[in-house]
Amino acid sequence: MSSTRCWTSSVRPRTRPRPRGTPSVIEALEQQQQVVLGLQALELEELENVCQCAWAQATATYNQAQRQEEEEQWWEAEWAAQSQAAAREGLALEELESRIRRGLRRVLD
Repeated sequence: MSSTRCWTSSVRPRTRPRPRGTPSVIEALEQQQQVVLGLQALELEELENVCQCAWAQATATYNQAQRQEEEEQWWEAEWAAQSQAAAREGLALEELESRIRRGLRRVLD
């Protein structure tokens, strides 16, 4: 049975040193991530504002429609009441005219 030996090299690969002030790849990615997160937060805030504005407009439109419907119902009820009153007055007037005619017939006969 043969055994395999693993060994690691103590020699590090040669890399060029970064110039001073240059961010590492990790730092650059972290900065980029912060920028992306900031932009996403702004987009969410803008979307929230748009939704709030749309909700306010929808609520105002709904309230206006409710008021208009209530007003229309009031006018319909008022019209019905006025029509009933006019009908009652018309019947009373017809009854009065009928009584006057009967009275006149009695007098003239």
